[in-house]
Amino acid sequence: SLPLIAAPMFLVSGVELVVAACRNGVLGSFPTVNCRSPEQLDQWLGEIESRLQRHSDAGGRRAAPVCANLIVHRSNARLQQDLQVLLRNQPEMVITSVGSPAPVVGPLHDAGALVLADVASIRHAERAVAAGADGLVLLTAGAGGQTGWLNPFVFVRAVRAFFDGTLVLAGGIADGHALRAAQALGCDLAYMGTKFIATRESMADERYRAMLVASSADDILLTKAFTGLQTNM
Repeated sequence: SLPLIAAPMFLVSGVELVVAACRNGVLGSFPTVNCRSPEQLDQWLGEIESRLQRHSDAGGRRAAPVCANLIVHRSNARLQQDLQVLLRNQPEMVITSVGSPAPVVGPLHDAGALVLADVASIRHAERAVAAGADGLVLLTAGAGGQTGWLNPFVFVRAVRAFFDGTLVLAGGIADGHALRAAQALGCDLAYMGTKFIATRESMADERYRAMLVASSADDILLTKAFTGLQTNM
């Protein structure tokens, strides 16, 4: 019911957050690496599906889709195992991050899934489109966690010049005004991450949630200390 994705957040997005988002008309997503093993990933997907089905059967409105997030960078040793789990569970949508979606697009399409790819530059966007991605998540300057560097006004309009598929804007989306602005720019959906960290359903530590609520934009730090990539913390 909202053109919004609860962004997949490392060590934050889990079963409770995904179920709550989907029940309330927001696409719920989580990184597969938040699960300790491929076996736990299979359990999570089954539990999410079961709980959303019970919600629908109980007279609730149809739940929004679930989007698993695959880290496709070579550092993810579990990529192929997690991919096989996803294929068995036949997801509606999958989001790829930190690399080209090319190695997984074919199998996911064969399983009936739409593939959205995180991109941080126009070159990345062009490569993801050439690889067959159905949609792009544009990581702009200000995106939480691993961030982009392009201004969203510039990035969205540049990509819309050559791509008419689904566009998702990531970076600084914190309320309905920003969501509407993303649509006005030409996006179909937006990512919202940070606001969901402070929810009861988040896996984040209570102290982290309290810190976020007490902080302002002036407290955000851009650093390479955590992953070697520019990250907003």
